[in-house]
Amino acid sequence: MGVFGKAIFATAPKIAGVQLHQFSAYHALALMELDSPYITGNRDPEIGDTTMAIELCATQRADGLESAFGYSRFRWFVYWMFHDHAKIANALSEYITSSAEYPAIWRNKEADSGSSTGAAWPFYIVSVVSQELNGIDYEKIWDKPLAELICHKAIIGERNNDFEIAEKEIENIEARREATEDKNGND
Repeated sequence: MGVFGKAIFATAPKIAGVQLHQFSAYHALALMELDSPYITGNRDPEIGDTTMAIELCATQRADGLESAFGYSRFRWFVYWMFHDHAKIANALSEYITSSAEYPAIWRNKEADSGSSTGAAWPFYIVSVVSQELNGIDYEKIWDKPLAELICHKAIIGERNNDFEIAEKEIENIEARREATEDKNGND
């Protein structure tokens, strides 16, 4: 399934017995502010990092960040006694990584790409999408699946001649390369 299909049809997983929401810009920005290794990649996640990220991803913006801090420490203490942290951490990492896939694009070299705003990338995506999609309530955009927002941002960029979405072209190139490798390998 392509990036656009995943953006709409993907469902949020249940990790460590907790039903998560679709990973959103709210989740990404909150994890950035908490210096989570699931976003920064600056160190391996520890049990506390994993617990916090799971609890946070089970909330939405309207719940407030405080709700992610209200988890039962005893429940998690018992949970981690009987479960493999590495396995749970990998599942959580896959959930976050797959939620931030970006469509393949061709950069338009003639277009003036502008300069960086300096804003955190989740805030930037929400800002651009909210300015362009007037029919969606700004508060609700924060809880939209991040992959969906990224796809909308790609379409906005293509419409502004910043780049051209190349999903199908990239898939065709990869298919031709695989066919050539198969042909050469079978000779």
